Amino acid sequence: MIRSLYSVPGQQLPENIPIPDYAAILKNPGALLWVDFDNEPDASAEPILTGIFRFHPLAVDDALQETHTPKVDDWGEYIYLVLNAMIFDENDGISLVGRLA
Repeated sequence: MIRSLYSVPGQQLPENIPIPDYAAILKNPGALLWVDFDNEPDASAEPILTGIFRFHPLAVDDALQETHTPKVDDWGEYIYLVLNAMIFDENDGISLVGRLA
């Protein structure tokens, strides 16, 4: 499932923007488009990431692979960041719950 938010200063925050509208939204330099691929993104996310957002194919391939190594890649026009999400449980200690890319 894909969840999206579109922020323009001074306007209401629309949610669940249709994918075909992403390209037009990205042309507005004063706007922020947040796209969240719930759970693990699969191959269906690749055309969105490479075609609409124009992320480098190696960065997209890396994002779609299961990895738990934190890292930062500078691709010139954007930064690719992988973080491990952790939850501290008083009884069990720290548990790795997934990655954020």
